[in-house]
Amino acid sequence: FVYLQKGYSMQRAYDQGFRDRRDHYLSLPVMARFSFGGEKLRGFLHAGGYMGYWADSRVKGTERTYDSLIDDFLAEKESFVFAPYDRRYEFISKRDNRFDAGLVGGVGVCYRIHPHIELEAEGRCYYALTSTTKDYMKHTKQPQYNTTFTIQAGVKYCF
Repeated sequence: FVYLQKGYSMQRAYDQGFRDRRDHYLSLPVMARFSFGGEKLRGFLHAGGYMGYWADSRVKGTERTYDSLIDDFLAEKESFVFAPYDRRYEFISKRDNRFDAGLVGGVGVCYRIHPHIELEAEGRCYYALTSTTKDYMKHTKQPQYNTTFTIQAGVKYCF
């Protein structure tokens, strides 16, 4: 199993606010490994598919709120207060697709430092074939797909 954190940051010019979203996924990649090189230093390619579950999501940022609407109305001006927020994303089963599946591929290198221990580094690309949104509105069909790039490193024990 693989834990992935996907997210984005967005600056909104029209109200000077920002939004940072972090989505948490549990995924199971199934890949073939093509290896090449010598005994100590080896390169490899991974290719396959994955299935995953969108487990959790958090959204934080700032948003514009109206302060003292009566005073603003009387003064015929707008003044804004920016309020920070940090909350869990509320999943709606009609809108959100929590199942994730797609293709995965990677390239990496491993270095054997002991007959049973290897250091490994890899870059991967997870290309989703499922949308994070369901087709829940008749007049708008805007599927949203995730493409995620990861860099990972680790120590592996070889039997």
